[in-house]
Amino acid sequence: MSSADMQAAIDALTAQTAALEAQTAALEDALEDQNTAVWGIFLLLNAINVCWMQAGFALLELGSVREKHAKSILFKNLADMGIATLSWYAIGFASAGDGASGAVGEDILLRDPGNYLAWVHSFSFVTTTATIVSGAVAERMTLPAYLANSVVLVGITYACIVKLCWSEDGWLARQGMVDFAGSGVVHTTGGVAAFVAFAILTDEETGLPATIVNEFKGHNAAMSNIGIWILCCGWISFNASSVVDTSASGIEVAGRAAVNTILAGGSSMATSLLHKGMTTGTCDLPAAHNALLAGLVGVTGGCGYIEPYGAIVTGISSYAVYYAVSNFILARRIDDPLDAFPVHGATGVWGLICVGLFAKGELLETHFGRPHHPSNHQGIFYGGSGSLLGAQLLGAVVIIGIVAAQVFVLLMTFKMIETKKGGTWLRVDKDAEILGLDFKYHEGSIYPKMDTQDIELHNMHAVNPNPSPNPSPNPNPDHNPNPDPKASEDGQPAEEAKGGDPITEKEKRIFDSMTSAASEMDETDEVTFFNSSSPTSAEAREKSVEHTEHERYQDASSEQGEA
Repeated sequence: MSSADMQAAIDALTAQTAALEAQTAALEDALEDQNTAVWGIFLLLNAINVCWMQAGFALLELGSVREKHAKSILFKNLADMGIATLSWYAIGFASAGDGASGAVGEDILLRDPGNYLAWVHSFSFVTTTATIVSGAVAERMTLPAYLANSVVLVGITYACIVKLCWSEDGWLARQGMVDFAGSGVVHTTGGVAAFVAFAILTDEETGLPATIVNEFKGHNAAMSNIGIWILCCGWISFNASSVVDTSASGIEVAGRAAVNTILAGGSSMATSLLHKGMTTGTCDLPAAHNALLAGLVGVTGGCGYIEPYGAIVTGISSYAVYYAVSNFILARRIDDPLDAFPVHGATGVWGLICVGLFAKGELLETHFGRPHHPSNHQGIFYGGSGSLLGAQLLGAVVIIGIVAAQVFVLLMTFKMIETKKGGTWLRVDKDAEILGLDFKYHEGSIYPKMDTQDIELHNMHAVNPNPSPNPSPNPNPDHNPNPDPKASEDGQPAEEAKGGDPITEKEKRIFDSMTSAASEMDETDEVTFFNSSSPTSAEAREKSVEHTEHERYQDASSEQGEA
């Protein structure tokens, strides 16, 4: 073969090699595009499922409040969605940077189409953070104050924490803190915000801050139970979709996160059932709900870094933390109607600590691969040096400090305005609290029967303003047992009659509406004082009862009837 032929053969082989390389590159690009598309669908479907958790929260909170506040709690949950949408779009997403589901750059007003999917996924997490607060201030906080807090919490505070913890250049991330799906970033943030909010919402009428607590009994346990099932399904998506690695190993991490989520929630609830059965001999459904949520919150921070047996230990210990903190709050007589802080705040912090105890070093490297961390940066029970546990504790302290400062400053501003100018800026007035927020602010109850009873009882009261539950025959026909409350015996208006303060139109209107709500209320709607035998509690009880609108009306009516 001549040299020319050899050169031609070499050229042909070179051309074929180049063609093969081009084909290989094209196949790799196509495979990468396909992989990106698959992960995009994965994130989108999970984001939709996480957004569906809002329905779970709505049903859980609806069943856990009293009938007369049902429409109010639903409205707050719905308002959270609108507030979070605009606040996250305008401020939060850009501020969070790549911590927001891997967004590229600080995309102000979402101008990069490549970040659309990251925005949707990160938005689904935002709504959860905001909704946690709604349960803690149920039946208490005014709507303007609640919405203002949601705007700041979502747009500024939460975005700042996401940047610190989940961004590659975040300060806490560089210190070694890890939070797989948000025990700290989502749940501690929401739980601490809830704690500060209900701590500020003290009873202004009795002047006894942190000394009384209203014992709530929800009006529909079935709704709460359905809500719990929706939350459980959404929680699996919440945790599994937090994988940032889109390679084949990421599938394994997502699967581990899902398995650990289920195991932790189940073990926490099983512990609650065993504990309640042994101590009280009963099966408490609301307690089982909260225990399940506590296990889910606790494992959220480390579900991708721990083994299944670690998830079970996390779930059991999360119930212990929840139970202890819940009882501590009750002992301190702090008003947390739905146990928002024990479920989300306390177990959220515990979830961060569990990462420092049970996280395996090789699993952390698979997920993050951060070379600047020491090789023994792992859980204490796997031979860690304690650097991971220290970073987790540091992260918990920073999150608590940032959130507590923001919520305290904002709500105390509302409270100072309320104190100086009067009105209801922070806490709803006592009339609305007794009557029900639905009747005062939302045009009637969500349940038609309550409005119907209201009308019927109002008409009855117009004929018989002071009805007796056990009427007896009138021994004196000349005596009217139901005198007109607006006039005395001499025909003069009640304002000039002797004996007691006059009845105002406002008091009569409040009593009419209270009567309708009373048919759906039970003894637990009254303020429950702990250690009622003590002088302080007895005095507080007497002072509170003497000043209710209901008692004022009855006293005045009785005095005017005798006159």
